[in-house]
Amino acid sequence: MALIPENVQLMEIDVQSVENEESQPSSGAVDYYIDFENGRWTSQKITGQDKAIQWLKLGCLTEKYDYTINGEFGTPFERLIEEQQPREVIEGEILRGINELAVQHEDLTDITVAVDFKGNKAFIDIRVNGQAESVVRE
Repeated sequence: MALIPENVQLMEIDVQSVENEESQPSSGAVDYYIDFENGRWTSQKITGQDKAIQWLKLGCLTEKYDYTINGEFGTPFERLIEEQQPREVIEGEILRGINELAVQHEDLTDITVAVDFKGNKAFIDIRVNGQAESVVRE
């Protein structure tokens, strides 16, 4: 057995075209749609505003500071609701948390948020550029 393989194939690479490809930003990156109701990824690809809205919804459902891997990503909704703060305080913190999260994503603009409480559940309606999304937190 030889140290150098016998069946070596030479490949020619155009270095300039590789450098050009690397220098161009990848706009329209694709992500996969998350089926939040069934708790699984799908094979449906999403981009642009749909991807940004899904990112925001994922951030609303992720409790901030629970896992160090998330860093500053997420919102402290669960803790707010558990602390038995007055509804006005919780609503204000939810609005602030969503706005802080939204400024982290460049595709999220023109956001309106409405919060409604039923028992210990907060129903959050978010509208981004006219497209509606809702989140329920307990």
